[in-house]
Amino acid sequence: MAKSRMEFTKNQTEWIILTLLALLFLLFQLINSRLTRYGGTFAIGETELEYGRLCSIFNVLQIFTGMLMVITTKRKGWICMSILSILNLIMVTSTVFVQQQINNLPGVAMQALNLIICSTIYFYVRKCDINAARLDEVANTDELTGLPNRRSLMRHVNRRISKGTPFAFVLLDLDNFKSINDTAGHEYGDEILQQIAQRWKEQVQNKTAFFARLGGDEFVLITDYNGDLGKLEQMLHEAVNRAPSDKRTRFSVRDSSFFITASMGISLFPEHADNVSTLMSYADIAMYQAKARGRQGLCMFRQEMDSALTDNLQMEQMLRDALQENRFFLAFQPQYHIADHSLRGFETLVRMRDAKGNQVNPGRFIPVAEASALMIQLDQWIMGNALTCMQPVVAQHPDIILSVNVSARNLLHGDFSTYVQNLLRSTGFPARNLELEVTESLFISSLEHASKILDRLRDIGIRIALDDFGTGYASLSYLNRLPIDLLKIDKSFIDQINSDPSGNAFVKAIITMGHVLGCEVISEGVESDSQLDVLKGYACDLLQGFLWGKPLSFEEAKQLTQKEPIQA
Repeated sequence: MAKSRMEFTKNQTEWIILTLLALLFLLFQLINSRLTRYGGTFAIGETELEYGRLCSIFNVLQIFTGMLMVITTKRKGWICMSILSILNLIMVTSTVFVQQQINNLPGVAMQALNLIICSTIYFYVRKCDINAARLDEVANTDELTGLPNRRSLMRHVNRRISKGTPFAFVLLDLDNFKSINDTAGHEYGDEILQQIAQRWKEQVQNKTAFFARLGGDEFVLITDYNGDLGKLEQMLHEAVNRAPSDKRTRFSVRDSSFFITASMGISLFPEHADNVSTLMSYADIAMYQAKARGRQGLCMFRQEMDSALTDNLQMEQMLRDALQENRFFLAFQPQYHIADHSLRGFETLVRMRDAKGNQVNPGRFIPVAEASALMIQLDQWIMGNALTCMQPVVAQHPDIILSVNVSARNLLHGDFSTYVQNLLRSTGFPARNLELEVTESLFISSLEHASKILDRLRDIGIRIALDDFGTGYASLSYLNRLPIDLLKIDKSFIDQINSDPSGNAFVKAIITMGHVLGCEVISEGVESDSQLDVLKGYACDLLQGFLWGKPLSFEEAKQLTQKEPIQA
């Protein structure tokens, strides 16, 4: 409404200016036509002036007026000036050829010159305006995706803030997108970004929504907000984070397909902030909170998150210090065969001490490490130390399986299979005794590429386990294509096995599915005999939990292998 009012005021002003200049143009033409009737000179006091020279002065003033018309009102002025000049040109020309008034010949030339000069100015100004519009478009458009860019976003948000109407600032950050660039290449990444921009724009765009690319793998949606968070969440999840069976979540580039999700953070105007920089900062904090909860989620900013971000930054610095000062140590949790209670092996767990020697909860530092590049360093430290210290144990007990967690970021970074082979060679650890645990996020990032890496690892004898199965987007359609030897049921489902009928049925379905796929199934976090009885009834293969074994130090794990019967 305000914009249309401004346009109306602008047009009204232009018409007033144009009318005044047109009247002035006609006035000069009228004076000029009167003067051309006279010849010779006339006197003003003691000064003699020629009528012809006076006519030239008014011709110049007429040209100058036409130029002002074009410059101030552009197309309107050019059209008006052209009509007046052409009419004058016709009238003056007719007096020359019909009435034989030769004195008017200079007037014909001046009218023609006026038309040429003003037309030249108009087309030059028009060209400048077109170039300026193109430059403005380039300056406000993301070159890769064609979406509005950061500069355009800032301008749009500031306009909406000036209006004072409530809106939501939604920051969308692609999950695990860096791994696609690192493994498939930036050309693939760029094509995926183009597809994402087009598809998401179609899903979320409406009359009041504004969708822009902030940079890298971050996008922003500005949309009206009426206080109904549920409606906003539903719209975003339907547009962005659909199930993997939905074709709209898959993005194909050449011969590869990728399942792309996003973590989203929301801040509100004017509830949370009244300026664009703070809104963006708060949305960014909320987005990282969504990633910390397991990615592909949505989080609304709360004031306490600001302090949580400071805590995460402090934790990241603590991780850096711990890596430099060697304050990490390993624990090994035993895994057993349910049928005969024989020892299968150990899962490697990492622990950390702070500068004062106190243990830090893994649930506190692991998510921070996973959100940063430090996870690769930590993964490599864990694997290197685990293989080194457990090599003598495996040499003495050839059936022991050592399970080590590997992050998606590490596995998709560089030539991971070559790194593992070199590590096995340098430590002397047998490949058949090593099991690598991966999560579903690995395959969400890039199914084909991840499968190829795991195939190479299996070819040299390494086992592959799918950790925390059921907490992500794994489905039977692509589980059958994955090189998996073991499915691990997440502790959250085991906790509900006796209290929630649907949770009980879900555990049974996972065990059955695993066996159909030719995999063994292990249940994590088993803590009671009642849970064990249910798992036995469903023919679960393996168990890991406090019921039969807590995490042990290396010496305790080594002693356990001397006491328990061992079966791979």
